[in-house]
Amino acid sequence: MEDKLVRAVGEAKLRFEEDALRMMRAIRIASQLGFAIEEATFRAIQANAGTIQQISIERVRDELLKIMASDFAADGYLLLRNTGLGKYVLPEMEAAFGVEQKSREDIIYMT
Repeated sequence: MEDKLVRAVGEAKLRFEEDALRMMRAIRIASQLGFAIEEATFRAIQANAGTIQQISIERVRDELLKIMASDFAADGYLLLRNTGLGKYVLPEMEAAFGVEQKSREDIIYMT
């Protein structure tokens, strides 16, 4: 808690093999508290990201909604993306990265 890190209990890889939803929970807790994911835990999520597909979509959705409703939702999404979970959880968002965005310079912004 003092270091503001989310860390798996014991060996992270084994914890995520036991229940893949724990990867989403780690990210949810980090996004709710403004914490980071400890390096070994982060790497274990990256290595096991594809196993999230074994979890029911309803359970994944519930964790995703909690991440998006958290105080640090943007950080939570970046954790999803950087761990590789994003492409399984929100493939539509992943497809948006790398798409060139054009802005209109003639838009007048009201204050």
